[in-house]
Amino acid sequence: GAASFIAAHAAGLQFSAEQVNIQTHKTASGADFYEINPKGNVPTLVLPNGVVLNEGAAVLQYIADQVPAKKLFPSAGSIERYVAINTLNWSLLNYIRASDSYLLQFGQMKLDNN
Repeated sequence: GAASFIAAHAAGLQFSAEQVNIQTHKTASGADFYEINPKGNVPTLVLPNGVVLNEGAAVLQYIADQVPAKKLFPSAGSIERYVAINTLNWSLLNYIRASDSYLLQFGQMKLDNN
């Protein structure tokens, strides 16, 4: 969740974030997180059109692709992008394995319509 939050901030995107208790599956406002994301995992990015992205690698790539001029991720179709995806997936998998669930409680973000 934290990486997505940092990436969205670095990208300059307008978004709102809400803390999620992944043990009770309630958001800070009291909503049932399973209603937002049936998988119940974080990070969860709710796009303006209602589409939900809920895997860290996909969320980070989506955020980076919104502002390609900032070069937060290599260009689509480049070998550098595939190497970055490979590294990102490996890193996220190993981070989750090593993390305490407490570190993963900050997870729901909604992009604002602009």
